[in-house]
Formats: sequence, C-alpha cells, structure tokens
Amino acid sequence: MIKTNKIVKDCFLFGKNGYFGNKIFYGINYPSFRIIQKQTYLNKDILKEEFEKYKPEFAINAVGFTGTPNVDSCEVNQDICWKLNAEFPYELAKICFEFGTKLIHLSSGCIFNGYDKIYDENDEPNFNGSFYSRSKIEAERRIILAGNSYYILRIRMPFDYKTEDTKNYLYKIFKYPKLINLPNSITWTKTVVDVIRTILDTRSMEVPYGIYHVTNPGIITPKEIISLVKWYKLDKKEWFKNLDEFHKTVVAKRSNVILDSEKGDKIFCFPNVWKAIESCI
Repeated sequence: MIKTNKIVKDCFLFGKNGYFGNKIFYGINYPSFRIIQKQTYLNKDILKEEFEKYKPEFAINAVGFTGTPNVDSCEVNQDICWKLNAEFPYELAKICFEFGTKLIHLSSGCIFNGYDKIYDENDEPNFNGSFYSRSKIEAERRIILAGNSYYILRIRMPFDYKTEDTKNYLYKIFKYPKLINLPNSITWTKTVVDVIRTILDTRSMEVPYGIYHVTNPGIITPKEIISLVKWYKLDKKEWFKNLDEFHKTVVAKRSNVILDSEKGDKIFCFPNVWKAIESCI
C-alpha cells in the first residue's frame, strides 16, 4: 500500500490554462501550487530567478502545443510547436536538475505506431509521421540527458466527461462526421490527475523515477465506444475504409497503437478503459 505524506513544498505548475494543466490545478488543488505564467517560463533568466527564490520540490510541465483543431496545425506552426514541445521541456529539466527539483513531464504515447507488438516503456519510439510526435520524442530525449529526477507520463487520446471540449477524444468520436475504426490505448484524464497526486502525496518516495505509460488497461475502438451510448446510432457515422483513405484527408499522419501500461498499473491501479469510458458517458 502506498504511504502518503502531504507535506509538499512549493510545486511549480506550468501550463495551468491548458487542457491538462487546468485539470491538474483544480483536480488536485494543492495550496503549494505556484502557477508560472508564460511570460516567465519562456524567459530562462526570469525562470531561474523563480527557482532560486522558491526552490520548489516539484515542477509539473503541462505546457504543450497540440494544435487547433488538431495536430495538423503543428505542421504549419512548427516554430512554436518545437519551442513549447521540445526546447522548453529541456530548459526546464536542466533548471530542475540544477535546483534539485523533481520534474513531472506530460508526454505523449503518440510516439509509437503499429500493431506489430504491444509497446512498453523500454521500447524506442518508432513514429515520425507527424511534426508533433517528433517534437515529443525530442523532448523526452533531452529530458533524459538533463538529469535523472524525472517522471515522464505518456498519454494517448485523452478523454473525460466534458464532451464539449474539443481536446476530448469523446468529443471527436461523437462530433466528427467520419471516423476510422481502429483499436487504441487511450487515457482518462482523471487517471493522469490521480497519478500526479500520488507522486506529490508520497513526495516520490514510493514511486520510482522514470517513464510511465499512463493509459487505461484494455483496448477499445470508436464503434465500441459508440455502442455504450444507447441513444446514439451507429448509422449516423461514416467510416473510412482504411488508413490510406483516412490519410488523404489529413496533413499529418496519426499514431494507432496499443501500449503496455502494466508498469504504472502495478503502482497506481489504473481503472480499466471500459469502466473509465462508462464513467464519462
């Protein structure tokens, strides 16, 4: 059983107004959170001054550029994508290492692709089909070079009960007129919040540093998700015949993959994906 010790010193939160940052801030609601604004975290000198002043025990990086309305935007906004997804995490990791701060970095499981195997944390990323994925791969590579007191949390296709949010995978399932029906590992946002809460509560003493696939155990397809909603009829949707047909409609290729989340599940007890989906719809 994980022991908790809720005497956390200052914890810097980066990206509070983003999709995950907002959920972390309100879902955990620690009095020790210090919100670091964009004008501060993009200025390395000012950022170091904040670390020097408060010497935070943890830093949570929820900053990221995923594009609007989707990752296709990253292909045409490569400068800002690279700056936020690759360069900033590296600068933050170096500063964290310098001040002895533990880094919790939100990464992506969309750095893998294919059904040849189930990928675990020891596998090398194999997906370069989008600029977004390449930026996330580079961030991880740089963080690992910077030090060893880090948690890299890989997330895929996040979903929650707020189906009106365009970043929510369930929004895309029900609002997009045409989909491709492929199995994937996906992530309930509450699972991510619970993981971070556990790391903070235990002050990392019970959770080894490293990379974790934070996806809910099990696999699921869009048709299976829709089947759980009694009022929604499958005949309302159009379906792509295959990936080749789908990729003709987008700029960046998409990752489709099953991840092994057993490593994190043994520590955090992730809810099964089917139960997680049912909790949200």
